[in-house]
Amino acid sequence: MGTPGSARSLPLLQEVLALTDLPVLAAGGIATGRAMAGMLVAGAAGVWIGTALLSCTEGLNGAAARLRIREADGDGTVLTRAFDVAEGIAWPERWPGRALVNDFSRAWHGREAELVSDDAARQLVVDGRRTGDPAHAPLYAGEAVGMVRAERSATDVVRELTADAETALRAVPGLLG
Repeated sequence: MGTPGSARSLPLLQEVLALTDLPVLAAGGIATGRAMAGMLVAGAAGVWIGTALLSCTEGLNGAAARLRIREADGDGTVLTRAFDVAEGIAWPERWPGRALVNDFSRAWHGREAELVSDDAARQLVVDGRRTGDPAHAPLYAGEAVGMVRAERSATDVVRELTADAETALRAVPGLLG
């Protein structure tokens, strides 16, 4: 199925649906009701929303992290293992995480083999996570981060996504004449 992280949601969903008759949740890049409706029409049984909820008031992210999310765009993310390596997390290599680009990822993304033996660099991430230092702490977010522009409640986000998806789905019969 290609390199993890390289397949976009819709092509990956089609591949997975072709392999199983089990219900499948679509994930990745779903931050609007239209995207949600598109995945449901394409055959997903439901959607998994992540990034669209990162600036919610109920989240565990601090105010500074929520602000960084609202100021970010999709081009400001990187698919990397650098943070996992720095923190000594035994996460499988084939599943890197997408995070907002910061000083640490600029310096160490693609150099994970060197990072393993650089205790001082690794400590920057450990300390950055503890103190909330945006230059070194990971802040995981998907490419749809550019769609997140307001700090709202999770209830409001889910209600808006659902209402917009319903509107998009109700428009489908009109496309068929």
